[in-house]
Amino acid sequence: MSLYQYIIRRILLAIPVLFFVSIFVFSMVHLTPGDPARLMVNPKMGPEVVQAVREKLGLDRPLHIQYLLFMKRILTGDLGRSLYTRQKISTIILQRLPNTVTLVATGLLLAYLSAIPLGVMAATHRGSALDYVSMSIALVGIAMPQFWLGLLLMLAFSIRLGWFPVAGYGDLKHLVLPAITLAASVMALVARVMRSSMLEFLSKDFITTARAKGLLERIVVYKHALRNALNPVIALFGLDFGWMVGGAVMVEYIFNRPGLGRLMVESIYMRDYPVIQVLILILATSVILGNLTGDILLSSVNPKIRYR
Repeated sequence: MSLYQYIIRRILLAIPVLFFVSIFVFSMVHLTPGDPARLMVNPKMGPEVVQAVREKLGLDRPLHIQYLLFMKRILTGDLGRSLYTRQKISTIILQRLPNTVTLVATGLLLAYLSAIPLGVMAATHRGSALDYVSMSIALVGIAMPQFWLGLLLMLAFSIRLGWFPVAGYGDLKHLVLPAITLAASVMALVARVMRSSMLEFLSKDFITTARAKGLLERIVVYKHALRNALNPVIALFGLDFGWMVGGAVMVEYIFNRPGLGRLMVESIYMRDYPVIQVLILILATSVILGNLTGDILLSSVNPKIRYR
């Protein structure tokens, strides 16, 4: 199977997944307590005003009719309008998407560029103080919740030292603390996987043979062992990408960044059904694309892997 056939096959398999995700999201959003029409109307207004708003927004129709109309808009490229701002959802998303993409891309880059060298150094210095310290830091990174780490970073580097802004969006300084917060748990996980994989390959027979031939240790480690040890790390990319996109919801809310994550929180508070549904579909699609990208990268690094 060629690469293009594999990509097309994976996209076709993703269609039923997104379909069931849309049903699940639509059902959960509409079955939760609360009425968006009542939230939009002044509490002093009577029930007839609430009913008029409900009819205007189409919320009085049966759920299956609302779902079919929602899917029709999605398939025709019309994402609908926000129940509250009455703006086009596509316009709202395009305004906030660059902020989230920048945050997730920076977080992924920071996580992998720091985790891979950290894991390699821990493996090559197994049992040393460097190994214990680096893996202890990784363990803390995995265990610490994002909201707590974000608050600690704000307290230390914004309030105490004044190096970075507390929150908001603007220049590169506004990106540093959110990116570190988002990257911490992924960096910790990748570093531990990198260490375990390196230790496994450093004990292989072909590494022993390479050393017996008199090759320099850095060539043995970085050319022979590292190339093979990267496979499980690359395989994590898809999961890490999905984790980053999901984690952006919390990070953007903490640091008051106007991205898709904060938009989702705001939409949940206001029970803005159309916006919530579109955002969760975008999240599901990004996870699928992240896994596909990870598989393609893995096959590029390891030619032995075939598309099936």
